[in-house]
Amino acid sequence: MKATWNNIVIAESETVVRFKNNIFFPYDSVKLQYLVKNNQSFSDNDKGVCQYYNVEVGGVVAKNGAWMCSNPNLEAEKIRDYFAFSKDIAISDTSQK
Repeated sequence: MKATWNNIVIAESETVVRFKNNIFFPYDSVKLQYLVKNNQSFSDNDKGVCQYYNVEVGGVVAKNGAWMCSNPNLEAEKIRDYFAFSKDIAISDTSQK
């Protein structure tokens, strides 16, 4: 799987995790230079507390374009420190090529 913003690959991995209609990329598969943690977070019953990141490439910003749960609920433990991306970020399946 590959995540792209403003024509730049920001994450790529063959070992993503699918959870609650989201695709989560391992921490080490994400190009962190394109993520800027902001002061926003959210909490839900499925995942726990998650932090938002802006995705910035070439001066173009996807506000809250990425998020990560560093302290998930027990049910969501498998996504600890994995990144998911908003609908603004293009996700493509590279295994089909």
